[in-house]
Amino acid sequence: MKDCVVAVVGGGPAGLCAAGQLQRMGVCTVLLEKHRLGGAVRLAHRLDNCPTMPHGTSGEEAAELLARFALSAELPIRAGEVRRIAYMEGRFHLYGNTELRAKAVVLATGLRDKVLKLPPSLHPFLWTSHEIPQASGRVLIVGGGDVAFDRALSWRKAGWDVTLFHRSAILRALPSLVQEATRLGVHRCQGRIEDLRLSASGFSIPDGMETFQRLVIHIGREPDVPEITADGERFIPVAAGPDGECRIKGLFLAGDLRHPEQRMLSLALGDGMAAALACQRFLSDP
Repeated sequence: MKDCVVAVVGGGPAGLCAAGQLQRMGVCTVLLEKHRLGGAVRLAHRLDNCPTMPHGTSGEEAAELLARFALSAELPIRAGEVRRIAYMEGRFHLYGNTELRAKAVVLATGLRDKVLKLPPSLHPFLWTSHEIPQASGRVLIVGGGDVAFDRALSWRKAGWDVTLFHRSAILRALPSLVQEATRLGVHRCQGRIEDLRLSASGFSIPDGMETFQRLVIHIGREPDVPEITADGERFIPVAAGPDGECRIKGLFLAGDLRHPEQRMLSLALGDGMAAALACQRFLSDP
């Protein structure tokens, strides 16, 4: 098992900022990311909640900017998933595709999509990849929040005929997203997943003539964290301090994992910087 001073788990905006800043401050840091650098921000159709980026910046563009910031600090990056973190005798032991031992950990693993229980008959149509298939057709996206509308815009611009299927009459998405979706021809329908029915070449919604070939679920997000134990006891990470500190000294939360209800790029960037400074203070304490 190799050693480092700080392990940053998650290469989204918060993780990239924290790791890049720590490396610039001379702290031996390793960043671990299981997918591409930039995290879920890459999936955003458009970002307009970060004052430092021009209005209309795509998630892909933002992710590349942040990745360049971290890479310019000559940051060591390891690809792979961290599945378990064990805190023992004052050190964090990270297990997964790679194994590390660190004095401090910044956990910036973000959120994952909630799973919706579907009838087995709909499983063949379910699309779980974040990559939008090139072949166009009709896609039904279940959800009425920001993520559902944002992904609907991405599918629409990729050439798909898109319908948003939401249970509540009250939409939870930003008005700007709703307006743009309407302008681009994204359809909306209210109903329940139980009402979907099979057809000859796909499935359809109640009272609808259209047949859909793809089903995408975006009904909300939940924390995506590895299993954590402290001296053999299961530990649920909750930020207890102003800079994301947890009750385990040396463990810090950042980004969407710390603010699951306030998913904003500007907050994630500030969280990453705050976690880096808090780590430095922790390490400098005698």
